[in-house]
Amino acid sequence: MTEPVDSRSAEWVDPIVAEVRAARAVLWEASGHDIREFCRRVREKQAESGHPVVPPPAMTVPEAMPPSA
Repeated sequence: MTEPVDSRSAEWVDPIVAEVRAARAVLWEASGHDIREFCRRVREKQAESGHPVVPPPAMTVPEAMPPSA
């Protein structure tokens, strides 16, 4: 019996995404699966790289709307 053809079963893999995920897996393993240690190590690598780190824009909180009468 043959399986139905499903376009999702033959998933295309982006080589760049695969490389980034592999690097993340190595860093995650090296940090002992501890999210705080993982983030500390990533920030340390960012600082050592010499590349500027662009912070996200500041979040603004919209003013509260007055309750409707």
